[in-house]
Amino acid sequence: MVVNDKVRAACRIVEDGTKQGKKGLPFPNPEYIHAEEGDEGVVEYVSGAGIPTVRFNRTGTATVVAPEEVDYVPM
Repeated sequence: MVVNDKVRAACRIVEDGTKQGKKGLPFPNPEYIHAEEGDEGVVEYVSGAGIPTVRFNRTGTATVVAPEEVDYVPM
């Protein structure tokens, strides 16, 4: 995964790393939903350990995600 890759959330991505979350919560909040399954975004940064930061289109928040939480979007 590299900067500018387009990706899609493979699952709901919540601030605290759980699969819970509540709709309508403002960021920051531990239960804030960064992305619902299928939401698209762009990789903005990749750490030396290969951990991507994605800015999701729907929420506009930059989110550190586990690589298995996102799938590539074919160009």
